[in-house]
Amino acid sequence: MSKYLVAFFSIALTAVAQILLKLGVVASASTTLAPVHVRLLRTVINPFVLAGLAVYGLSTLCWLIALSKLRLSVAYPMVSFSYVLVTVASAIIFREAITRNQILGLCLIITGVVFLVR
Repeated sequence: MSKYLVAFFSIALTAVAQILLKLGVVASASTTLAPVHVRLLRTVINPFVLAGLAVYGLSTLCWLIALSKLRLSVAYPMVSFSYVLVTVASAIIFREAITRNQILGLCLIITGVVFLVR
Protein backbone atom coordinates (compact mmCIF):
# COMPACT_ATOMS: atom_id res chain seq x y z
CA MET A 1 0.00 0.00 0.00
CA SER A 2 1.28 3.44 -0.90
CA LYS A 3 2.73 5.42 1.99
CA TYR A 4 0.40 8.29 1.07
CA LEU A 5 -2.61 6.01 0.85
CA VAL A 6 -2.09 4.85 4.44
CA ALA A 7 -1.89 8.47 5.59
CA PHE A 8 -5.02 9.45 3.68
CA PHE A 9 -6.88 6.41 5.03
CA SER A 10 -5.99 7.50 8.55
CA ILE A 11 -7.10 11.05 7.76
CA ALA A 12 -10.40 9.79 6.33
CA LEU A 13 -10.99 7.73 9.47
CA THR A 14 -10.38 10.83 11.56
CA ALA A 15 -13.03 12.68 9.56
CA VAL A 16 -15.48 9.79 10.04
CA ALA A 17 -14.77 9.86 13.77
CA GLN A 18 -15.58 13.60 13.90
CA ILE A 19 -18.91 13.03 12.17
CA LEU A 20 -19.76 10.18 14.55
CA LEU A 21 -18.91 12.33 17.57
CA LYS A 22 -21.13 15.13 16.25
CA LEU A 23 -23.98 12.67 15.67
CA GLY A 24 -23.59 11.47 19.25
CA VAL A 25 -23.59 14.97 20.70
CA VAL A 26 -26.65 15.93 18.65
CA ALA A 27 -28.48 12.78 19.74
CA SER A 28 -27.63 13.46 23.40
CA ALA A 29 -28.65 17.12 23.29
CA SER A 30 -32.33 16.31 23.85
CA THR A 31 -31.78 15.99 27.61
CA THR A 32 -30.96 19.65 28.30
CA LEU A 33 -32.90 19.79 31.57
CA ALA A 34 -30.85 17.06 33.20
CA PRO A 35 -27.89 17.96 35.45
CA VAL A 36 -24.55 18.48 33.69
CA HIS A 37 -23.00 15.23 34.96
CA VAL A 38 -26.01 13.23 33.68
CA ARG A 39 -25.84 14.89 30.25
CA LEU A 40 -22.11 14.26 30.07
CA LEU A 41 -22.52 10.59 30.97
CA ARG A 42 -25.33 10.16 28.41
CA THR A 43 -23.13 11.75 25.79
CA VAL A 44 -20.10 9.61 26.60
CA ILE A 45 -22.07 6.35 26.45
CA ASN A 46 -23.94 7.31 23.28
CA PRO A 47 -23.31 4.63 20.60
CA PHE A 48 -22.22 7.26 18.05
CA VAL A 49 -19.69 8.70 20.48
CA LEU A 50 -18.37 5.25 21.34
CA ALA A 51 -18.12 4.39 17.64
CA GLY A 52 -16.33 7.68 17.00
CA LEU A 53 -13.78 6.92 19.70
CA ALA A 54 -13.25 3.43 18.28
CA VAL A 55 -12.71 4.85 14.79
CA TYR A 56 -10.22 7.34 16.28
CA GLY A 57 -8.35 4.38 17.73
CA LEU A 58 -8.20 2.68 14.35
CA SER A 59 -7.13 5.94 12.77
CA THR A 60 -4.29 6.20 15.26
CA LEU A 61 -3.04 2.72 14.37
CA CYS A 62 -3.06 3.63 10.67
CA TRP A 63 -1.34 6.92 11.47
CA LEU A 64 1.48 5.06 13.22
CA ILE A 65 2.00 3.03 10.05
CA ALA A 66 1.99 6.21 7.96
CA LEU A 67 4.52 7.86 10.28
CA SER A 68 6.83 4.88 9.90
CA LYS A 69 6.88 5.47 6.13
CA LEU A 70 6.69 9.27 5.79
CA ARG A 71 8.68 12.20 7.06
CA LEU A 72 6.77 13.98 9.82
CA SER A 73 7.26 17.30 8.03
CA VAL A 74 5.24 15.86 5.12
CA ALA A 75 2.78 13.66 7.02
CA TYR A 76 1.55 16.08 9.64
CA PRO A 77 0.54 18.92 7.30
CA MET A 78 -1.45 16.33 5.31
CA VAL A 79 -3.78 16.08 8.31
CA SER A 80 -5.21 19.43 7.25
CA PHE A 81 -7.01 17.54 4.48
CA SER A 82 -9.37 16.30 7.21
CA TYR A 83 -10.80 19.87 7.27
CA VAL A 84 -11.91 19.37 3.69
CA LEU A 85 -13.49 15.99 4.38
CA VAL A 86 -15.29 17.14 7.53
CA THR A 87 -16.61 20.30 5.89
CA VAL A 88 -18.01 18.41 2.91
CA ALA A 89 -19.48 15.69 5.13
CA SER A 90 -21.01 18.32 7.43
CA ALA A 91 -22.72 19.97 4.46
CA ILE A 92 -24.13 16.62 3.32
CA ILE A 93 -25.05 15.06 6.66
CA PHE A 94 -25.93 18.06 8.81
CA ARG A 95 -26.99 20.41 6.00
CA GLU A 96 -24.44 22.99 7.15
CA ALA A 97 -23.93 25.86 4.74
CA ILE A 98 -20.50 26.31 3.19
CA THR A 99 -19.49 29.90 2.47
CA ARG A 100 -17.39 31.15 -0.43
CA ASN A 101 -14.57 31.90 1.99
CA GLN A 102 -14.68 28.33 3.27
CA ILE A 103 -14.58 27.01 -0.30
CA LEU A 104 -11.58 29.21 -1.04
CA GLY A 105 -9.85 28.06 2.13
CA LEU A 106 -10.55 24.41 1.33
CA CYS A 107 -9.14 24.87 -2.17
CA LEU A 108 -5.97 26.35 -0.66
CA ILE A 109 -5.69 23.37 1.70
CA ILE A 110 -6.09 20.91 -1.18
CA THR A 111 -3.47 22.80 -3.19
CA GLY A 112 -1.08 22.76 -0.24
CA VAL A 113 -1.50 19.02 0.29
CA VAL A 114 -0.89 18.36 -3.41
CA PHE A 115 2.35 20.35 -3.22
CA LEU A 116 3.41 18.40 -0.13
CA VAL A 117 3.03 14.95 -1.65
CA ARG A 118 4.85 15.80 -4.89
